[in-house]
Order: sequence, then C-alpha cells, then structure tokens
Amino acid sequence: MSESVLSPNPCESCGGEVWSKPNKDGTPRKKRLCTYGCRAYTARKYHYPEPIKCMCPNCGTVFKRTASEKKKYCSISCSHRIGYGWRKFERSVSRVKLEVERRNTKWRIVRGIRRKVHLLICAECGGAFESVRPRRNCCSKACSTKRAADAARAKWLRINGWSSATDEYYSAIRRAHGVRRRERRANNGRCERINPIDIFNRDGWRCYICGVYTPKRLRGTYEDRAPEMEHVVPLVAGGTHTQDNVKCSCKLCNRNKGSSIYQEDMFMGIPI
Repeated sequence: MSESVLSPNPCESCGGEVWSKPNKDGTPRKKRLCTYGCRAYTARKYHYPEPIKCMCPNCGTVFKRTASEKKKYCSISCSHRIGYGWRKFERSVSRVKLEVERRNTKWRIVRGIRRKVHLLICAECGGAFESVRPRRNCCSKACSTKRAADAARAKWLRINGWSSATDEYYSAIRRAHGVRRRERRANNGRCERINPIDIFNRDGWRCYICGVYTPKRLRGTYEDRAPEMEHVVPLVAGGTHTQDNVKCSCKLCNRNKGSSIYQEDMFMGIPI
C-alpha cells in the first residue's frame, strides 16, 4: 500500500499509530484516537477526572474523592462521631451560659410569683432602672406622665396644623410674660412665698367676687368654677404678692376682671 493512500498519526491516548485515509485533495486526515477503547478511556477521563486525595479530620486516614463531591470524612462513622461530639460540646457550652446567666440574674417576688428583674433605660430621662416588666418605657410616674403629655401635645399640634415655628413663637411669648410678672413681684415691694391651697382653705374654696363654690377637683382645669389665686390689686397696678392681697377666685371671674381693680358694679350685666 502506497504512502499516498495511508498516513500514520500519533494517538492522543496511547501514543500508538493511527492509520487514516487522506482527504480527496491529498492532505492527511487528522484522526486523534486509534481504537474505541482509547475513545472510551478519553471520554471517561474527561467526564470523570482523577480523584483528589484528602485526609480525614477525625482519624487522619487518607482517602480519595472527586472534585464534585463534598465529602469531608472518610466514612459515615467518623462523620457521626464528629457531629455527636460537636453537638455535645454545644450543649455543654449552652449549659454553662445558662448557669452563668442564672447566677447573675436578679429575681423578685411579685404577688407570690418569682419574676426576673430586667435592667432598662428610661425613654424620658435616659436613666437606668430595674423592673420585672421588660416592656416598661419609663422609670417613674413623673417621667411617664411627662412623656404622655408630650405625646398628647404633639398630637394636638399635628391635628391643628401647628408648626414648630408657631410653637416656638408662643413659647417665647409665655416666657417673656413670666419674666415680666416676676419682675413686677420683685419691684412692687414686699413679696411672700404663698401656698395657693392655704389661701383656698382660708377663703373656704369660694370665689370672693361671685361667691360660687370652687371645688378642689376642678383646680388646674378649664372649667368656669375652677379655683384660682387672684390678686385683688393687680401687679400691673402696683399690687404686692402678699397674703392680704390674694384671694380665691373662680376662673370666669378672674378672666373677666383681668388687670383691673375689683369694684362691686363692674360685673353687672355679665352672666356668672
């Protein structure tokens, strides 16, 4: 057989000669493998690469695994032994943590029930306090009342469309009024420290203008019969802040009197 008919090529698998017929134009045909066995071996080597050597972290045995496998231990027994030991270690650590927490935790008896004491931060003043209720926000009743009042005031301002600038404007007016009132007390002469309750008890909780009874439960409200301590001679007119110049008055009469001096005929025609 002539060389123009057949030409050998090296096999990529075994290195032997691969005889193949040339093409019609006389160029040699590039045949890579010689037999079906070499083809099967090459395909198996391509799809199933060489295994990787690994060491078992439990017993130290060297074993083989493929690149696609996520095998970490040499056998199922080693895997179970390591897993059980790790779970046992976790349980021991958790028991130690629970024991430390139990020793460091304070307890309190509330209505015959042993309850855990929590360390909390006050949302109003920022101080730390202890309580058996983990969702408590304030440390005392004063802080709770102030926080509720601030929330109610913010809600009222939001509903009525007040802005922060308007609120600051009226706050400045109130502060200036308080400063002027304190200056008048100091400049009008003798100034005494007066308890309003003592004045109300002295006058029998009755308005000195209209004579209506002003109950104690209405003090601090916007009712017309709410008791208020009123200056007979106003501070603007030169009156002093003394016990002989203050009397019990209802809110309606105090508002109608204003900064004028009381006279018997000044309330004629005004419904009281």
